[in-house]
Amino acid sequence: MAPKFKESDIAYIFQFLDPDGAGQGRLNESKFQSVASALQYKFWIAPMRNVLEIKHPSWYEKGVLKSVKDMVWHGTQTGEPSRLDGYMNYVLLLNAVVVVAESVQDLQHVSKYDEIFTAIEFAFSWAYVVEFAILISAMSWAEYTSNSARLFDFVTTWLLFGVSLAYYLPFADVQGEVAQAEQ
Repeated sequence: MAPKFKESDIAYIFQFLDPDGAGQGRLNESKFQSVASALQYKFWIAPMRNVLEIKHPSWYEKGVLKSVKDMVWHGTQTGEPSRLDGYMNYVLLLNAVVVVAESVQDLQHVSKYDEIFTAIEFAFSWAYVVEFAILISAMSWAEYTSNSARLFDFVTTWLLFGVSLAYYLPFADVQGEVAQAEQ
């Protein structure tokens, strides 16, 4: 039985197969093979625009939200990483260096810099929360969750943020338990 496509999906599929319009409606052998291959896949089309952009499209035409959207989407149609991905790669690299430095300190049983490392970890968790906020302000929740790496980032970001935040809570028991868990 042939797969059933909604009429609106057909346009997306053919735009994917012939993005430059060079085929002008004709299907050559190469394009036929592309169509045959494409029909074997399950397509899931997620709306790219979030609720805020749908309700207030003018907010995304200029200013900060346009810049944010450009930072998230620029280059992604050509397979290049977005500018936000580039920035976050530097943050991840710096975070890795800090983790190594903290591990070296722990292995040497030096606790002189514990408070500094705790503050740095909290700053990194805030950086990941800000990344989430930027992403979700530039795309729909369906688009965000369509990528399994983003789902992993979502869970780890909020887990890291929660643990980092727990350290600063005014409850002595929580601080003591967090400190014991770190040792």
